[in-house]
Amino acid sequence: MKNIISLIVTIIISFPMMSQDKLIQIDKSSYYKDSKNVYFVVTNYLSNAPFFSPSSRSEIPLAAIKNNGKLVYLGSFNELGIIVTAEEFEKKYRMSGSRLNGTFAVKLLGVTIEPLKDFKLLNKHYVSIGNKVFLHYNELKGVDTATFQLIDTGYSDIDFFYSKDKNSVYYFSDKIAESDVLSFKVINGVYSKDKNSAYYHGDKIKGVDVLSFKMIDRDYSKDKNQVFFEGVALNNADPKSFNVWGNYQIDANHVWFDGKLLDDIDRETLIVLDKCIRLSNPSVFLSDYAIDKNSVFYQGNQMLKVNPKIFRVIHSCSKSIAAIYGIDNTYVYSEGKIIKNANPKSFRIIGNYLIDTNHVWFKGKLLDDIDIKTFKVLDRPVFYSMPEGDYTDYAIDKNFVFYQGNRMLKADPKTFKIIINYSRPLAYAIDNTHVYYAGKIVKNADPKTFLQTIKEK
Repeated sequence: MKNIISLIVTIIISFPMMSQDKLIQIDKSSYYKDSKNVYFVVTNYLSNAPFFSPSSRSEIPLAAIKNNGKLVYLGSFNELGIIVTAEEFEKKYRMSGSRLNGTFAVKLLGVTIEPLKDFKLLNKHYVSIGNKVFLHYNELKGVDTATFQLIDTGYSDIDFFYSKDKNSVYYFSDKIAESDVLSFKVINGVYSKDKNSAYYHGDKIKGVDVLSFKMIDRDYSKDKNQVFFEGVALNNADPKSFNVWGNYQIDANHVWFDGKLLDDIDRETLIVLDKCIRLSNPSVFLSDYAIDKNSVFYQGNQMLKVNPKIFRVIHSCSKSIAAIYGIDNTYVYSEGKIIKNANPKSFRIIGNYLIDTNHVWFKGKLLDDIDIKTFKVLDRPVFYSMPEGDYTDYAIDKNFVFYQGNRMLKADPKTFKIIINYSRPLAYAIDNTHVYYAGKIVKNADPKTFLQTIKEK
């Protein structure tokens, strides 16, 4: 009997254990704690973005942990958190280049729950814990907490992160080298200056004349002597006549595209073609297409054998999409290249789908076996619609449902429809049998009760 009990105990100890822990929200912030540590929680994060939206949940259950120490990722519908270090989050997730649908708890290094009596939320992004200050999960090294303060930029704190103590100025979590604390001021989110220098994204602009320094737009600035592109001097640019025209730039003698000097372009007849005018925002967005009296250009590169007299742009300017294509009497162009077999007379854009009399493309990729007569791109529910329309990447014909041009083989086009979680701008879909997210089936989700479930979250 003792041997049996011993064997059972051994099996239990050896078997991979499921974590039953959960994270508890601190002061209704994006910071959470468990029994030992403090975490910054990121939910449904758009990778590469410099900011995060605070979580609204008071508790977050944690996912299972595999025996090899790797954490199980269970997806956004389950909303189980996985714990990662800052290094893991940066390398594996944050710079992945896609939306991360899930919950990530990033551990704050060097912080345990003992000093939480000194926890002070400075705003939804910064926190002071004991003698440390964090921006999200990144510590501001060497900060003097007694004199630390956030700098009011006059802009939304979603975009711009400046702070200071008695010794240094910080941009995000990094010190701005050689900055003067007393004279430092923010020009806008990306530009700042003090009595000695000007800065672009916290980096010193070399050779700048501070007294005459001015911002042109987010990428371009100038002083009395020169023009700067992303904080670096733009050779031969005349600051008196320099102007920005979409992604093209001109002065009295030159034309550039994104800071690259262009040859063989007639400056006097140059016209940058309109991208779109959004009904919800009357601003004009300029395209990467341009013409002069002789040629058509895309991103500054000449498009051979294209007539500038008949070339024009067409576009989709929905809430979330601003696709643009070129067209003449013979061809349709995507990113300056011919779309094979596209008919310019019947070509139209619906969201990310392109349609003519006989074909359907998704972002330029030709789709096979589409029933063109019944093909339809699905738009968002009315709650999210804009006057000019806002389409999802879901589409249907009489036979199939498509997501980003790929067939969803188990989806029923007769009962398929888009639904929405109103607290988050992410589209789900259902049919009579399944719930779908990003074109994939959400396991164990009941389409009859799912809509009510996400409304309650």
